[in-house]
Amino acid sequence: MIFLISLIIAALFVLFAGERLRKHPVPYYLGAAALTLGVIGLDFAGIRAKGFMAEWVMPVLTKGALSGAIFVMVMWGGALPNGHKLLKCIMPVRGQLSILACILVFAHAVTFRTYILSLFTNPGKLKGTVLVASICSLLLLLIMLPLFVTSFKAVRRKMNPRKWKALQRTAYVFYGLILGHILFFTYRNVLLGRENYRLNAVIYTYVFLTYGICRILKAVAVKKKDQSKLGMNQLKAVALCATGIMILTVALFGKEEFAPSIKETAKASVVDAVTARDDSWDINDTMTEETADTVDQIRENEEKAGYEDGTYTGTAFGNSGDITVAVTVKDDIITNIEILEQEEDEPYFTDALEVIPKILEANSFDVDTVSGATFSSGGIIDAVKNALDKAEK
Repeated sequence: MIFLISLIIAALFVLFAGERLRKHPVPYYLGAAALTLGVIGLDFAGIRAKGFMAEWVMPVLTKGALSGAIFVMVMWGGALPNGHKLLKCIMPVRGQLSILACILVFAHAVTFRTYILSLFTNPGKLKGTVLVASICSLLLLLIMLPLFVTSFKAVRRKMNPRKWKALQRTAYVFYGLILGHILFFTYRNVLLGRENYRLNAVIYTYVFLTYGICRILKAVAVKKKDQSKLGMNQLKAVALCATGIMILTVALFGKEEFAPSIKETAKASVVDAVTARDDSWDINDTMTEETADTVDQIRENEEKAGYEDGTYTGTAFGNSGDITVAVTVKDDIITNIEILEQEEDEPYFTDALEVIPKILEANSFDVDTVSGATFSSGGIIDAVKNALDKAEK
């Protein structure tokens, strides 16, 4: 849904601001840079948006939806038939749009930097489709940077026209990697039955697949020097793709039995953390000075807290959606924290689970977030707080 909204925003921007962008691009570049730096600054400061901003505004920037939508405008400009009304709107500002998209995509790249960094620091942490998606991310950045620099007119004028055109052809690889990047990252969430991810996967596939077909049809028509039937052939291809994707979607997602339980998956992820905490508190163990200080802190927290025994649920917004937890309290001690539902991305959520033993050890939600998974771990903390608020005497 976020990508669909971003496509609408990008299309409206081209229609109503395209001419001003062509004549005066610098203010738009500065505006995009300010947005990007703002998002990066909030991320490094660990400040999380809430409510409408967290659910609908920030994801447009942090998840690369808006930059991706602008890239869609740029790539479709090369696939439309000559003389098409939309082509006349897009072609004069393709370079400027490319620059805007590149500036905005840095907000997404920095916010989700853990994936690329893990390729160099801890590649074993990334497995399966997440590893492939992370490699796509790195390749995208390596291709994008020269395209970004050479999109400025001042740079383009200094380059040999043939070399510039040859470099720009790498954009086709770039577009293909965008689709791969999205599909590999969303694969697990699609299988888990999360509708937003399914919808995004279908929309991305349709937009990029139809572009590829239409671009090939145009290349063939140009080579034959006959574009008289190009528009109609492209419309037929777009309609055929829509039908095929709809049939495939129904066939793949018409039944839910294959989707594993989110609750059971998350529950299994925290068992070790809970067991480790219980084992470390064996009364027969010899306490070190550090352990004694920890116990003293827990006792101090116990005196301050006052909770009714029982299990309470709490919900808070993480990075991608709501996180719901079940918190069990006995004798004013948090004895168990179970993730019931979540919509977070991997490996962020797995990293965020490290906050659970911290909460159990401190017997309090007043703990630090997990570095590299700030928003997801912060969502768990807030959800635990929400549950404990209900448990207060």
